[in-house]
Formats: sequence, C-alpha cells, structure tokens
Amino acid sequence: MPLPAHLHDHLRLQQQAILSRLHRSVAKPGELADPDGALAALGSLLSGTVERGEGNSCLVLGPQGSGKTRAVQLALTALPTQPIVVRLSGLTHPDDRSALRELQRQVLHSLGQRTPSPSATGAAQEEEDETAPFASLPPLPRPLVVVLSEFDVFCMRPRQALLYVLLDAVQSLRGGGVGIAVIGMTARIDCVNLLEKRVKSRFSHRIIRVTPAQSVEEYVALAREFFLPVDAALQDGRHEWTQLWSRSVEGLLADKQAVAMLRHTWELVHDLRLLQRVLTDAIARLTPDAPWLTIALLTRAITSQRGPTSFPHLPDLSAASLGLLIAVYQAGSAGHDVFTFQQLEHTYRAFARDHSSALGQGNGPAVPREGLIAAFDEFVRMKVFTPAALPFAPAMREFSKYRCAVDRREIEDAVRKGGSTGIRKWLKHWSGH
Repeated sequence: MPLPAHLHDHLRLQQQAILSRLHRSVAKPGELADPDGALAALGSLLSGTVERGEGNSCLVLGPQGSGKTRAVQLALTALPTQPIVVRLSGLTHPDDRSALRELQRQVLHSLGQRTPSPSATGAAQEEEDETAPFASLPPLPRPLVVVLSEFDVFCMRPRQALLYVLLDAVQSLRGGGVGIAVIGMTARIDCVNLLEKRVKSRFSHRIIRVTPAQSVEEYVALAREFFLPVDAALQDGRHEWTQLWSRSVEGLLADKQAVAMLRHTWELVHDLRLLQRVLTDAIARLTPDAPWLTIALLTRAITSQRGPTSFPHLPDLSAASLGLLIAVYQAGSAGHDVFTFQQLEHTYRAFARDHSSALGQGNGPAVPREGLIAAFDEFVRMKVFTPAALPFAPAMREFSKYRCAVDRREIEDAVRKGGSTGIRKWLKHWSGH
C-alpha cells in the first residue's frame, strides 16, 4: 500500500536514522542487553580513567564481527564527560612511528591545535627517537583514551615502541590527575603471549571477552534494535507513523519465514556485520510506493549477500536422490559431517519402511540398492559428495568416507522446491522449522 503524502518525510528520516545506526553499529546507551558483561566492565574501567584520573589498560577479545568496536563505542558514549579519544589500527599504520604521529595529530586536533611540521632538526631528533611525537604532546586538559584495533598486529612489530610508550604512561599514573586508558581489540586469543617482557610487565592483563549472538532469538532482537525506535524528528503525523512503522517491523520479525531466513544467515556465519549489510539493503530499497518491510524485501536482501549456488539443479533430482540429501542433513544434525554410503542407505531405508508413498513408491517395492548406489555415484560425479579420506578398494566402496559440498540451506531449498509432501515432512522433522 503506498504511503500517504504527508508521511513521505517520515519515511525518508526513518531511513536516514536506521542507515546511520547500521553504519556506526552503535545503539543508544541502555538499549542493548549485556550478556557477557563486556559493556559493564568497559564502563567501569573508563569511569575510573575519566572520573578518578586512573591509568588503565585492557584487551577486548572476541571473533570478527562479535561487537568489540560496538561495545567500546557504547561505553565511551555513556561516559558523563567525554575524553579525548584516539583510534589507531595495526592495519592502517605500517610502523610504530607513523602510529605515534597519527596519535599526536588526533590529540592536537581534539585540542584545536595544528600538528607542527617537523624542521630539519626535529626530523633528525625523531629519527633517533621514534617516540618523540608522544613525548612532545602538551599537557592534556581531559582524559585520554587510546583504542587500538587489530592489537595483535602492533604486537608483531619489533621493539613494540607504541605499546611500550602507552602502557608505560598508563603505569606511571597514580590517580588524581588526567587519566589515560589503552584499549586493545583483537580476535587472536594468544595475543598477550606476543608481548615483549618489558611491555607485558606494564600491561594490566585485564581481558574483556565479547561473544557473537548466541541464538537466533538474540539475532532477531538485534535486528529489532536497529529498526526501532521510530524517528520522531517531525511532529505532523508522528503518532500515525509510529503505529504504522512499528506494526511493519513487528509483523516482519514475528513471521516464521522471516525468522527462518535470519536463522539461516546466523547459522552461516555468526557475524553482526552480515546482518548489518542485509538490513542496510532492505532499508535502502524502501520507497513511498513500497514503504514497508516485507518477506520479499528481506529475501532479496539476504540473497544479495550470497553467491550463486554451484548446484542449481538439485530441486530437479529424483525422490531417491533428495532422500539421500536429507539423510546427509540428518547425519549433520547428529554431528556427523563425514558419512558413508552404508550410513545413508540405513537412514533412507528406515524412513522408506514407514513412508513409502513419500518417496513415490506407492505400494510397490522400495528403491533397489542399485538405484541408491547409482544416485550416490551421480552425487560423487557431480562433486556434491567429495572424498573425506583416501578411498578403499572398489569392493569396499560403500564404506568410503565422504563429505557433502552442499550446505544445509541449499538442501532445505532443494527439498522445498522439488520434494514431495512426505519428503518435505521428513526434512521439517529434522530441521525443526
């Protein structure tokens, strides 16, 4: 249903607000649950630096896309007094000297000062002492927080000059003055072991762990947080827009098909950034003629983030072939990614005894063993089934180990598109949705 003309500006502002939130990956303080306690731990550490002038250091550890940057930014936003924040990345700065120069530039910019251009004498002195940019900083009127992305890259540098200077400055503080905090972020769990002895002795060894979404329910909750609350910048029609937008969001996230698609995305990779890209695509496609979030829009957004399937013909396979794929699915659900023909045949026969009509057999005989072997061999020929170990002698091929190159999502899609009612029921029993 097209949007009334007096609500067009609301849609435009709503899109801008959500896209901004998705780009920054930051919600307002207090909106997010904190199951890991990471936000509370970061808030306590930064409060000590900002309010009591302490020197603090910590390492935020978690997989890529788990929300490390988001947690740090939320903790900084929640502070009553905003410190000077310097952000450095091990991938951006090729050496410690350039990183220290960038630190100096960001600090002076925050103070409204220009970065001095090095004279010949100054340049020569800096060649002797690469820590000169930090030593030349003026007295700071506010606390300093240095956020180091890709912390493990800094740990791989010779002498680790940047880390030594920062952690030495942190350790030298005794409170009562202007505090300094150093926050490293990395996905490498052995990062602390890479520190040199002199650097490790100055590090607090405080590690704050951040984990990705632990369930599809949490994943859906994150999507809801990005979509809501509604924009309130305009007064005219605000109440009407609030009701319409909230109803659209809640209707989409309550739909079983939408939840199933988000589950597939979450199972594929537990990465918040993938969810951000999906939601960005969906929001950017809204228009006054199609202003509401729909299943079709979400499907298109998710599909745009996936590469084309290598096996588009799977829905056209016979019932016996689809049955073998479901047997693979069932083995995977039980935690067995490696299988043999004998295992798949046993699972297939067990289903066929009770549901012969589902496999297109009617009251006739079951699919002969030769038919299953032919279907299995065809999967091997198409590289749907790939060897997991060196094959045995030909007489023992039914015991050879294989893996399936088709993921669970593709099996589900193939069965839903090409399988009979009984085959789909078998899949539904094992997939749980």
